[in-house]
Amino acid sequence: MANTPSAAGANYFCPRCAKQGLAKQGVAESGRTRWGCSACGLRTTRPKNTAPEPTGAVLAKDIRGQRRFVITSAQNNTQIFERFHQSLRVFAEHMDAKLLAVMVRYTNPDSMHKGADADMQWPEELKDVLVDRDMLLCQNLLLAGDVKIGATLVNPLGGQDMTGRKRSVIFGHNQLQMRMVATSHNEAPKQLITTGSVSLRNYGRSARARKASENHNHSALYIETNGPRSNQYWCFQLEADKNGGFYFLDEYFTPEGVSAGHRPLALFIGDEHEFWLSDAERKCLWGAGGIVPTLKPEKLIRNDVYDHF
Repeated sequence: MANTPSAAGANYFCPRCAKQGLAKQGVAESGRTRWGCSACGLRTTRPKNTAPEPTGAVLAKDIRGQRRFVITSAQNNTQIFERFHQSLRVFAEHMDAKLLAVMVRYTNPDSMHKGADADMQWPEELKDVLVDRDMLLCQNLLLAGDVKIGATLVNPLGGQDMTGRKRSVIFGHNQLQMRMVATSHNEAPKQLITTGSVSLRNYGRSARARKASENHNHSALYIETNGPRSNQYWCFQLEADKNGGFYFLDEYFTPEGVSAGHRPLALFIGDEHEFWLSDAERKCLWGAGGIVPTLKPEKLIRNDVYDHF
């Protein structure tokens, strides 16, 4: 049967992709009329009479086989930090990574003063990277694009310990935050991480909104995995400066391109426990091509080198 819009379905909207105009495709066992969408192939007995909220442009199939990701968030009816957005595009291309922006929803009570539309919309510049559904980036890391966290929450990770079960989870939110969840000794550590945002500050005038504005971070996450079937991933935070550029290791990214050879002000090695380092770990840290010789930090901070075991 040709899937062309019928007269009765001309004003219906697809619940999945929001395309207007559905075709009749018989009757379901429940007795309800079945409708088909020619755009995404959905078959449903519950079409929408009004346009649903916009869905993300990026689907799970679009990241199939992808190992690297740049993940930020974008708030509805809000302009973006355009130079930071372009810097992220440059970085994603340089690293062969997939850029994603989780859709954050906020109803600004002062939006009429700013000329914003009442309906929720997202910037056209981000239409190819928007995400509003869960995606498994690797076996141990979930992007919780379907979890809607209030834009003005002071603690966006509160109450999220069970999300993703044993997997680490990334949440789209305007704050940049990370928290570890207690796990059993034989289980992989679990992280809860928020992304920060590519959107400019756009909040109301309540005390809670003011605090959200102060905690707003122009930032993103860079994620590396060993592939979708792997349990391993690495997470790096990318924070924009006032010009929209940011550093990653010894490189600096702007809309104009990449420059290398920058020395960080300091490198914190953390709990070193030198006695327990393997030869491979020691080489990675101190050897030719390792972290310290490559970055050449101006200051080197070491602690717990000797652990009195």
